[in-house]
Amino acid sequence: MTNIFTNYWYLIYFLLVIFAYYISNFICKKCNLFEIKNLKKIYLSGGIFFFILIIIIYIFFVLKIDKSIILISDQNINIFLIFISFLFLLLGIFDDKYNISPNKKILLQILILFLFFFFNKNLLIHEIRFNNLNIQLNYYLALLFTIFCLLCLINAFNYIDGINGIAISFYLYCSVFLLIKSKDIFIILLIFPSLFFLLQNYKEKIFLGNSGSLLLPFVLGIQTIYMHNHYKINANDITLLFFVPGADFIYLFIIRLLKYKNPFRADLNHLHHLVENFVKKNYFSIICYNMILFFPIALNLILEINFIITIILLFFLYYSLRVFLRP
Repeated sequence: MTNIFTNYWYLIYFLLVIFAYYISNFICKKCNLFEIKNLKKIYLSGGIFFFILIIIIYIFFVLKIDKSIILISDQNINIFLIFISFLFLLLGIFDDKYNISPNKKILLQILILFLFFFFNKNLLIHEIRFNNLNIQLNYYLALLFTIFCLLCLINAFNYIDGINGIAISFYLYCSVFLLIKSKDIFIILLIFPSLFFLLQNYKEKIFLGNSGSLLLPFVLGIQTIYMHNHYKINANDITLLFFVPGADFIYLFIIRLLKYKNPFRADLNHLHHLVENFVKKNYFSIICYNMILFFPIALNLILEINFIITIILLFFLYYSLRVFLRP
């Protein structure tokens, strides 16, 4: 009976993805979590949708249906991963409903991340591994650096969640890259629902909401750290993978500070906004943005030059692209 169930559990999972979609929309309907666009209610159910799927994946692992789910195969991580994911989900839901101030939201993110890494010290980045350089960190520096990295990723992800399909396509792009490096079934199990979500998001039937734009980058960040700590990727890979949203985050953060503005408050000066305004069509802007995301990795593969020179060149090209796309 177990073998029969194991053979068909992928089909069952796909059906559960559809179930999670309708359940998440139902919850949002009952909680009045929606946004009005073109006189139409669009539910902000992305976070709830993906959280349900994480629970389902964990249940499959507990039932021993698939023992190759790498990330949550560590019993010290899986329960707390779900708990902290739930805290990010709640924070996002409250932000969607009550519009929490950026400063309070950043503080709460720091507290949640501190709680997670305090009880999961094995996920701290104690060693930053580049191709030709290893940097060792003591416990306190590792704690601060790991929280800082996750905080930057979460807020950079939140920055790009302004146009339908951009944020979820960025998550897909990163997931495919990590899948190539690790062959982790956990990533595969989130890629399919991400594709499904992208389609629904593009058709404006569902939005990630702040719950989704907090939950997904947290999970992505933990996946990335886990793979780095287990020698599947290094700091070069991570820098190139997250370069575009990272450069956008750093550039706008500095510009806003220079103009005495809150660096965490949203505006329409992000790179993906410039791309959309230039190409005019949403689906084409998604394609163009993903090509830009892939460019740092492609450039590094083609040129094979010093990594620092590559990063300097990429920053120059990023700024040049902003100037070119500026209206």
